[in-house]
Amino acid sequence: MPKFCIKSYLFLYLSFLLFFDIITIFHVSSIRISTVLKNDDNKKKNFNTPLVEENKKYLFNEIKLNNRFKNDIKGYIQNINNFHSIIESKIPNSLLYVHEDLINFHNSQFIGDIEIGNPPQSFKVVFDTGSSNFAIPSTKCVKGGCTLHNKFDAKKSRTFMSTLKNNKESIYTYVQYGTGKSILEHGYDDVYMKGLKINKQCIGLIIEESMHPFSELPFDGIVGLGFSDPDNSFQTKYSKSLIETIKEQARKQSNKNSNKNSNLLQQNIFSFYVPKELEKSGAITFGRANSKYAVEGEKIEWFPVISMYFWEINLLGILLPDKNFEICSNKKCRAAIDTGSSLLTGPSSLMQPLIENINLEKDCSNISSLPIISFVLKNVEGKTVTLDFTPDDYILQENSEEDNSSQCVIGLMSLDIPPPRGPIFIFGNVFIRKERQNFSTLVSLKKKWQNLSSYITKDSDMSHWRELNSKMSEIESLVQSHENSQIKKIDWNKWSEKISNKELLLCMKNFYDNQMSALEAMEEGEKKESPAKKSEEDKLFEEALSNCKQAEETSAKLLIDGAKTLWISFHNPSVNNLDNNEWIESDKYWQAFVEKHATYNLNSKSLEPEDEENKNLEKNEWHKKTTKFNERSDTPILYDYMINLPSWEYYDINRRVFLENLLYFLLRTGLSYKFFPELFRWKWKTHIEDLRFQFLDIAQKRRKSYQLSTAKREVPLELQPSDYEHKGEEYHLKLLNHFKDYQNLVLSRLMSNYIFLCDPFIPIQSKEGLNNILKMNDGGKLYKLNNDNVNCLFYLPKDCDENGTKIMYKPLDALTNFYSYLQNKNIKLNDTYYRLLQIFTQILQERGSYWLNMPNENIPDSFLRRYNKDDSLYPVYAEYVSKLKEEFLNKTEIPLDNYTQEIEIIEEKYKNECKFFDKFVETFLPDDISLTYEDNTPDLSKLNESQIKKLLDEKKIKIFDEQTNQLLNDPVTIMEYVKNQEIEKQQIKEFVKSLSS
Repeated sequence: MPKFCIKSYLFLYLSFLLFFDIITIFHVSSIRISTVLKNDDNKKKNFNTPLVEENKKYLFNEIKLNNRFKNDIKGYIQNINNFHSIIESKIPNSLLYVHEDLINFHNSQFIGDIEIGNPPQSFKVVFDTGSSNFAIPSTKCVKGGCTLHNKFDAKKSRTFMSTLKNNKESIYTYVQYGTGKSILEHGYDDVYMKGLKINKQCIGLIIEESMHPFSELPFDGIVGLGFSDPDNSFQTKYSKSLIETIKEQARKQSNKNSNKNSNLLQQNIFSFYVPKELEKSGAITFGRANSKYAVEGEKIEWFPVISMYFWEINLLGILLPDKNFEICSNKKCRAAIDTGSSLLTGPSSLMQPLIENINLEKDCSNISSLPIISFVLKNVEGKTVTLDFTPDDYILQENSEEDNSSQCVIGLMSLDIPPPRGPIFIFGNVFIRKERQNFSTLVSLKKKWQNLSSYITKDSDMSHWRELNSKMSEIESLVQSHENSQIKKIDWNKWSEKISNKELLLCMKNFYDNQMSALEAMEEGEKKESPAKKSEEDKLFEEALSNCKQAEETSAKLLIDGAKTLWISFHNPSVNNLDNNEWIESDKYWQAFVEKHATYNLNSKSLEPEDEENKNLEKNEWHKKTTKFNERSDTPILYDYMINLPSWEYYDINRRVFLENLLYFLLRTGLSYKFFPELFRWKWKTHIEDLRFQFLDIAQKRRKSYQLSTAKREVPLELQPSDYEHKGEEYHLKLLNHFKDYQNLVLSRLMSNYIFLCDPFIPIQSKEGLNNILKMNDGGKLYKLNNDNVNCLFYLPKDCDENGTKIMYKPLDALTNFYSYLQNKNIKLNDTYYRLLQIFTQILQERGSYWLNMPNENIPDSFLRRYNKDDSLYPVYAEYVSKLKEEFLNKTEIPLDNYTQEIEIIEEKYKNECKFFDKFVETFLPDDISLTYEDNTPDLSKLNESQIKKLLDEKKIKIFDEQTNQLLNDPVTIMEYVKNQEIEKQQIKEFVKSLSS
């Protein structure tokens, strides 16, 4: 079994993060890596990672019920397949919306997290509405700009599929960006975004990438949110964009399940938020227009998209006040909303005059006197909307660190894009940042018939479709060009020369003038009356529309619920086959079903629930159950007749639910167990159920695979006891005691080197750790403590305060970084264990921004404030914090030239410390809580040579030498090796006994 010593500060941070609040109960990351890291490729099923989490009991019992009627092995395996398909289909496939906060990188790029593949691999990406490419670095990219970024390993994903031309050749694309270039190899895989799963998304794996600018950027790849080029048959076939995949997947599910709401999202829309302040995060929301970022009292404006190439809108004009200056007044101008661009650009013939009219001084002295720029657009209702930009909005100000001087530049730039895509304006983050209250979301609100293009399958039909769209664009352009034009009046002087009958000409002129004056008077009257009428009509229409939508939603819900009820009622088993003891704990539906038939059954004697006879029957049954409960409980029920149990009695019976709720409460709030609520919040209960589905999504599939491969009848889920009713408490008590003992060992080791609670200092014990820190930080300082017994150096990043923590990292980010570190070390985590880590960390992050400490509070003080003062270890931690502060006051800075010399000394001590600690743990804390499906690991110290040889021949064991990491195949050598291990353990025991207490 491989041994592993964590050499990164990240592991310390993760350990501290997970056991911070409930030191005695919950310490996930302190589990020995040798226990939780297994290799599935060697068919070694890893199910012995202990963690406290529950599953719904009915998942197990339903198999038992089906097996009563089919005893042959063929029918049994068929039942298992049917069972698993039913369970997996119960996972919800429709989300209301998905929201993700984005990292703000210098107010120019906004970076979010996605996961690709199965098991998921995490990446930092930029969401770009100006392109449709989905580009992620591949492990095949070994040089250039992708060297320092996370890379996608297609071999580790079970769902990845290569895109092949004629089923033979891989397909590649050369991409030339504004700055930089790359080569993509195309494939398909599942993509995850905050709970949203997109199946078989087209992804481009970067196999070559230019050094500039990608090596300097903090993100790994780009997720294009634009449309695929409809004129490019390659893109429409092999490189569909993310939004097109979402729409196509929703349509396929809807066709497959026409009686269900199968859309991926509630609405196929997304919104993008760009903050003005540098320290604030951006945000992207899929499924709705997020009104959270709109100014209170302002409504969100919707603008029609006019092109299938970009997110383009019509631009009616650009105006400057107090000047005879106007752009696009008589031209057809278009503007593309691009989240991947920082500035606002346009054709040089139109943009250059605008820039010349803004006389900006470089020292920012005349910002207050600069003009307001107005952009005129038209919304989906046909109304003209004017968006005003003040100088503070379109002027970018930079402060020099050398002389504290300010330098200003205009956020506008000339950029000529050639036809057929150009000429076009590009509205980047300068535009989106200002007008988020009126331009929060850009969606395709084309007419319904224009959305039928997704159903076209033939190239010939697609050409006719493009021709139709082009004609439609010509009509719209013609209407817009004449919309604001003045009516051309008759030139009567011209006609006076041509018509000799002046009396007839005079009559015609008088008649024309009277008609025009009457029409103008009518038009003026309508303009005065129309606002009030139109407002009243709009109000009635919106109210009627809202009522219709509510009625439609209610009708659809009634129809779906009715269909579900009929289906469930039809498939209910016979009442005679039901057992209260088996179904009562499974879920609420079966509980209600059993109680209903226990109270009022149409197939037995007719009893009304309110009859006196029935009341006496229920009362006698209650007394019978009460007596039975009092015989086995330490807290007898003293109530004469009560149906609803108080919470303490409920938890006394349902110990599993109590442990689950208590763990969630402690993680979610950080409070003491003394504040555990009498009534658990319903939102917390629903969140627990959502998290349970996330756990079952992994654990259920792994149990299915194990059952089908071994044909075992009863198998518990990974990391769970086989019987909650009789062995659950024993299981969890053993698990928690093991965690407590191991936690004390780990904390003792960390505290001996003053690593525990040393934030903001970063502890370093290896060359690898030092090199990584120096790459990530520039200008920091390295210190050592004036204590020869401390085997650690401490790095303080630049601009960090020694007495406080300014940067508060998110728990999920820490877990992702830790997982990436293990992947780089080629160490595989058990999938179920990693999912549980994600679940617990997700609960911890629900606390909000101050999940760990309060503002202006350092980590050691926060730890002592949160720790239980009545605990026997509190004085120990208080004394440690005092010594920690004293040691860091006397620290010594290490010169840059001595970094290598100092770290070599520390690393040698650290390696010896790791070896001793591993032996120490094996000696005093043996892994006696093996919780695998079947524990077949023998005690080699009790076997003879022939028994070991038999195990080797049957390939049931593999023994590696920890010193040389070589595989041992000789039974005699193995016996000698095991004997030496036992001798070393005995020596450690004797050494500990010899120490003074």
